Amino acid sequence: MDVTVGILLFGFYLLKGIRKFFACQITVNEGNKTKILVHKLLLRTKRGPVANELIIFSKQLLHVRLRFTAAGLCPLDGTALYWAIGFTPSILIVLLQFHSSLRPLHCTAFTQPTNLTIN
Repeated sequence: MDVTVGILLFGFYLLKGIRKFFACQITVNEGNKTKILVHKLLLRTKRGPVANELIIFSKQLLHVRLRFTAAGLCPLDGTALYWAIGFTPSILIVLLQFHSSLRPLHCTAFTQPTNLTIN
């Protein structure tokens, strides 16, 4: 029963993580589309304060790469998703091995009475 609960919890949290990876990746993709939209707006905008702000924003988008990280340790993108999916079978194997090592061993060699005669 304990292994089943562990596997279900692991699967639940893995799915939550996958959802976060996809949300971050979609947001980065939309941010990359924003660069294109700002440049198209710059082509259509006449000179003025709006054009100046668009130029500043365009330079910022050009020089700053949009990405999400987990506390600055690893990026939350497709590579981390592949890592998590590849790591899952290893965790499940360790969990199953740990569970099988906790089972009590039943040894019948010393529990059955034997008729030994000493001469």
